[in-house]
Formats: sequence, C-alpha cells, structure tokens
Amino acid sequence: MQSKYHHLIPQTYLSAWANSSGTLKVEWNSTKKTEFRNTNSVAGINHYYSIIAGMPLCTKDDTDIFFSILKEYNVSYDGTILKNTLEMNKYYSVFNEWNITRNDGSTVNKRALKAKIDQIKIQDIESLWSKKYENKWSTVRQIIEDKVSMNIAVVPRFYFGYLLKFIVALDWRSMVSNKQFYDVFNIFCSKVFSLDKLEIPKDKYKLTMFKTVSDYIKHCTLLDYYRKFLNNTGTIYEYAKILMRETSFHFLVSEGNTKFITSDNPSFENENTDGTKIGILPISPDILMIQGKNSSKADNYYITRISDVDVQKYNEIIRKHSDQFIAIDNR
Repeated sequence: MQSKYHHLIPQTYLSAWANSSGTLKVEWNSTKKTEFRNTNSVAGINHYYSIIAGMPLCTKDDTDIFFSILKEYNVSYDGTILKNTLEMNKYYSVFNEWNITRNDGSTVNKRALKAKIDQIKIQDIESLWSKKYENKWSTVRQIIEDKVSMNIAVVPRFYFGYLLKFIVALDWRSMVSNKQFYDVFNIFCSKVFSLDKLEIPKDKYKLTMFKTVSDYIKHCTLLDYYRKFLNNTGTIYEYAKILMRETSFHFLVSEGNTKFITSDNPSFENENTDGTKIGILPISPDILMIQGKNSSKADNYYITRISDVDVQKYNEIIRKHSDQFIAIDNR
C-alpha cells in the first residue's frame, strides 16, 4: 500500500545529515529554534502527490478508475447526461447536484458513492519517483563520496543523466519549487486574475493544504508537469534535455570542520554577483554539487576542496533559499 505521507524531500536524501537512527538536527526558520526530528516526519504533506477525482490534470485512464462505480447508473447534471468519465470529472465539484438513478428510475445514495470515489488516490507520481530516482540515490551518493575521496581534481563524468534529472526534479519537487515557474504563475494568478483572493470552500476539495483557488491551480499544474517529466515528456523533461547539452558538475568538498547544511529546498538556482547562475545541491555534509555551464564541452567532473570560510559562504546561500527549515550535520 502506498503511504499517504508524501515526502517532498526524500528521506534517503536527508539521511546523509541524520545519525544511524535516522534523526535529523533541524533548525526552524520562523523561530531559529533547533530540535531533533526523524527523517520520516519532516518535509512531507499527506497526499501531496496524489491525484484525486475532480483535478483538471486527470486523464481518461484516471477518470475511468475514479468513476467506475457509476458505470451501472444513469448520471446527469443540470438536465444533461454525463456520457463519459471525463465529463463526470469536469463537474465533480458539484457532485451534490448530480442526478444519479438506476435503470428502473430509482435514486441511489449519493453520499455513499462520493465517499467511495474520494477514497481513491492515484499515486503513480510517487511510484515513478521512487523507481526512477529515490531508490537509486543512496547508491549514487556513495559513488560520489568514493570518487571525491580519491584526492584528485578531475574525474570522468558518471551517472550524468541521472544526476542532471535528479537536481532538476528536486528543484521542482520541493514546496518552494522552481522559481521561474512560480514567478510567472504568480503574475498570472495573482496580478491578472486575483485568484489568490478567492478562497476555496472547505467542502469542495479533500486536500486541506489549499486555501485559495490560486493554490489549487498552481498545485495541479505542477502535478501535471511532474507527472509528464516522470514519463519522459513535457516542460520539465524538455528543460532537462537542454541542460544536458551544456551542463557539467563541480563537486566542492569541505576540507575543515565546518560542514554543509541542507534544507527543505535543497536544489535551487543561485545568481552570483557577476550575474551568472548556477544550480546548487548539497550531497552530504562533506560535499556540495554545483551545476554550471560546460564551457569546455569536456566529459569530466571537477573536484575542489574548500576551506571553512568558503563552506560557510555556501551555507549562507543554502539558508537564504530554504523555506521552513535547514538540516545540520547530526552524524
């Protein structure tokens, strides 16, 4: 059975900062207080990546699953017969106004039917994420640690496609998500249509993390993008393909006692003082990965050992881009 608590930041990723019992040292941004939390109880939201009835991203395959229990009934809304499950999905928010009858004309218990439909959660996003990325991460991280421990400055690149897609996937997967997407979407939803001011009635949607129509549309759009990415298509996938043609990775290794932190937004793009942009992903308390332009077009990764002062500079950047918390080395 799929878990209902979906980790936006994988436990296997955060485990590099945890002790052998899986306990993280977490500092909350709002209070600056530090506490110890298990990796299974942070950076997650119930059913965040579940697809449920009524979502606009639902495919015909999805809606056939949701509304399969209605195939023996006659269903109409506002005097119009809902001929297929996509039409049912379109009007699911007004389910209470549907007319549902048996072939003999008798009515059925709509409340019981809706309860059964609402119990269905399609979780192929979580399944594909685990299969393609999360389950491989601990192995890839160990390979990175082995490579940088060789005390050399250049290594032939390895797991390039996986690493590129992993850093891109985490950028979109966190609660903050991709900055360019959010900037454009907020202009559209907030400044153009003021959807951030339209509150969602509590009885309309079963996922309680949404407060406004803007929140809901944004979430559904992200799920649609992310689902397509995991199926090797769509906006995020095409973006990753472009990056693969011009990207290389540089691993920075902590040489002193100061270790790299991470956060609930571990993968992000940072703009340097000279205007150039780099992707950043802490790999472990000892290693930071930078995604930059491959100007030499060489199939190599570069490794640089840096001082406590430089590690602290990167930690300040990581902290600046965090959302709710940072994680500190607790090994």
